[in-house]
Order: sequence, then C-alpha cells, then structure tokens
Amino acid sequence: MDAATGSSQAGRSRWPLGSRRRLGAALTMLLLLVVGVGWVLCSPLGGSPDDDYHLGSIWCPRPVAESCQTKTIDNVTQVLVPQTIDDDSLCYKKHPETSAACRMSYSDETTAYTARYDDGNYPVGYYRFHHALVGSDVTRSVILMRVVNVLIAVALLGTIALLSPPALRAGYIAAVGFAWIPMGVYFVASNNPSSWALTGVLAYASGLFMSLRAEGKRQWLLLGLGVVGSVLACMSRGDAAFFLFVVSLALLLGVRWRRQIRVHALVAAVVGFAGVWVMRSTGQGGYASGEGAQPPPMTRTRLFEIVQGVPQFLAGMYGRRWGGGWWDVPMDGVITIGALSLAGIALFMGVRVMTWRKLLSAGVILGALAGMPVVYAILNGLPNVYVMVQPRYVLPLLAVFYLVLFLTDDSRTMMTRTQAMLVVVVSTAVSSAAVHRLLLRYTQGIEDINRVPFNLDVGVQWWWNIPISPMQLWALVTACTLLASTMLVWLVGGGRSRPVERETHTASAAPTAESPAAA
Repeated sequence: MDAATGSSQAGRSRWPLGSRRRLGAALTMLLLLVVGVGWVLCSPLGGSPDDDYHLGSIWCPRPVAESCQTKTIDNVTQVLVPQTIDDDSLCYKKHPETSAACRMSYSDETTAYTARYDDGNYPVGYYRFHHALVGSDVTRSVILMRVVNVLIAVALLGTIALLSPPALRAGYIAAVGFAWIPMGVYFVASNNPSSWALTGVLAYASGLFMSLRAEGKRQWLLLGLGVVGSVLACMSRGDAAFFLFVVSLALLLGVRWRRQIRVHALVAAVVGFAGVWVMRSTGQGGYASGEGAQPPPMTRTRLFEIVQGVPQFLAGMYGRRWGGGWWDVPMDGVITIGALSLAGIALFMGVRVMTWRKLLSAGVILGALAGMPVVYAILNGLPNVYVMVQPRYVLPLLAVFYLVLFLTDDSRTMMTRTQAMLVVVVSTAVSSAAVHRLLLRYTQGIEDINRVPFNLDVGVQWWWNIPISPMQLWALVTACTLLASTMLVWLVGGGRSRPVERETHTASAAPTAESPAAA
C-alpha cells in the first residue's frame, strides 16, 4: 500500500469488511475461543499460582460468614470448602516431577476447613462474580469459570478491534500478540484474578486511546468499552486498579489538548483516581507504601543489587524463571528464548519513530513496569525485586507499552507480509511449546527438562474425562493458533499500520482528536 492510498483510508471510521472478511473475522474469533479453551484444559484444578487461595475465595467470598460455614481454629477463622479445592489437595504443588494424578483420590463430597481465602487483600468483585458459577460439580464449575474468563477477553478485546480505526488495528493486534504469548494467554485462561487484570487494563487503555481516533458513535462505543475494562480491572486486583491511573497519566501526557477530548480527559481522570482508591482500600496498598516495614539503610551496593535484578524480572513476564503453575512448570529454554526474541522485534519496531509525546507516554508505562518492583523492594527492605512482586503483577502493562509504541504517525508499514508471517510462525512455535510443556508437566510430570518426550499420550497418569487426548489437544491448539494468527495478518492487510494524523494540520484539514502517541 502506498502512502496516498494509506492516507485516504486512514480517515475512514469503518472497517471495509466484505462478505469474505466478515466471515474471516467471525472465523478468527471462533479460532481464538478454541485456543483459549485449549489453554483452559492444559492445567488441572489448582494449577495456577495461589489457586487454593483464589478458589477458596470464590467459594466463600466476603463476608465469609454469609457465604460459607466458618469455624475458629487456633484463633483463626477458617471456611468450609470442598476437599478438591482445599490447600491439602495440591499434592503436586512445587513438585514438577509429580503429575496431577494424586488429585484423583479427593472428592467433592468431602469437605475441609481452610484458612486460605481472601479477607480484604483483594477486591471482592471478581470472587463474587465467579461465586455465581459455583455448582455441585467442582471440576465443571472451575472449568466453566476459566472458559467464561476466555469469553470475556475474546468478546471485549475483539469488539474493540472491530470498532477501532483501521489505522490502529494492526498495532493493537500486534501489541496483544507480542505481550501475551505465552504467559498472558496462560493467565487469561486461568482462575487467577490476573485474568481480569490483563483483560481489563488492556481494554481500558485500548478503548480510551482508540476512541480519540474514532468518529461518530464508534468513539463513544470504544470509550464505553474502555470503561467496562476499567471495571474489570478494579474488580480483580488492587495493583491492576492502580495501573488504570498509570494508563490515564500516560494518555494525558501523550495527547495534544483540544476541546474535543474534554470528555476523554474527564473519564481518564475519574477512572485513574478511582483506581488509586481501590488499590488503597485493599491489602495490596500497604505493600506499595511499605507499611509495617523497617527497611535497612539504602546503600549504593544494595541499590545496585536491586536494580540489576530488573532485567531478569522483566524477562519473567515471558516465563523466564517464573513459569506456569506454582513456578513448577519450567518455561526456560526454547520458550523464553523465542518469546524474548519476539519482544526484541517488537521493541525495535516500536522505537523506529519517536516523538516527545510518544516518549512521555511510553516512559510512564515503562517506568511503572520496571520501577514498581524496585520501589517495592526499597520501601519494604527487600534484598531484591523477586521477593514481593511477581512479573505477572505488572504483566497487564506490557501490552499497553507496546500499544503506545505502535501508535505511530509513520506512513510505512509496521512489517512486510513476509516479516509478519515470520512473526506468526515464531509466536505459534512459542505458544505450541508452552502448551506442550504444560500438558507434559501435569499428565506425566517432568523429571528432566532437557529430556522430554514428544508424544504426550504415552505414559499418561492424569487427564480430564473428555473424548480428546493430550496429544490431540496440543495439535488442535497449535493448528488453531497458526490459523488465527494467519487470519489476523490477512484481515489487517499483511501487518500494515496505516498512517495516523500528524500534529501539524493544513488550514483546510478538519479538526480531529489526535492519537495519544502521535507527535
């Protein structure tokens, strides 16, 4: 596409979907749902970090006395939950060599008291919503909750993609892919509140950013979807709510002030301060302020030790050191190498054109990504950034960071079609390897990460009662990932990011709201 053609299409508010493209968009959404459900089935009950805590909180949301039977044991209030979600049922936890087969001896009919539930550390909304999905069959309920999380992500983020201006669509899709493979997809398809944190923060950021470029009803629909995303974030985690403030600040620094964006600025301000309030009202707010901590004197040596851990911490967002499960699903090796290679590609793509507004917006997001673990470590007297903050806590900001970088006023394509397909192949390979690793860990256990079998159907010790084998599931997820990624490249025109409006307008140009990251 030449610059003239791209410029003529940039102002259109509609995606020119013919019948084939409509069918392609619908097929892509269906493929993404299949991929998400495939990830759902990769892990057993309790397979995500702190799942006993989060499932206990879902079965017994606050106030626990109204939702569950309670009992005081050793001066600690405990709640009665099915044995299958009790902390003692996680017999394979932190033992990568042990499959999930040991869970088979536990029963939904047997109950147990547990102290693993939320008493104010998290917003209650996520737990109350999923409590409505609790049924007599624990396994079916847990799977349903995960599938609902996938449906929310695909529906909300997919609708934003369909409504967004053509100029931003390729960058938006690329941002999600570069940031979420593999760990983002893993958490979205889990019972962990991080699922809503990832979906909500990205939906708020993309809805708000893109509404500034849309016209007519679409800009208000996008803004409304962004607000929906902010509600999800506030209902999930305190730190995710705080990220709404970070995103709002990045937006306000990245736009040229015009009367047309007053409503957007008001929404950003209200949502941002609401996010801060939500964080301060949860137990996570105390971590940020260092309440109760007695930090040792800050020396250059201690500061150096903390700061030098940041690169490894950021790599943890792609599974480095912090893999799936209870950090007992090793993702190091080909998975993290491939994912970090894609991250390098994304970074170089994003910084090819920089303006001072784009630099400010990206700097705010990057400052939160890298700065939060450092601040937490300093305020709480920790020896490094790994003790309190896990990479998944800040992972919701990664896609926003790429989104800001990709919202460029450059008239060239983001990638050639060949480059886009290379990214598709590498990202599919990373996703496929991660799914294979998850399935192997829980169906058989992993004795030696350097010697893993290819055929997942040999030596299966644990599996769902479904008419599809682990190997068949892996093949299905891999094929659907490749097809969905290829369809997305076709739908956005081979990786093109059409030019967006520059700040300097001619006298005859119609005034429009400016892209948040444009100069």
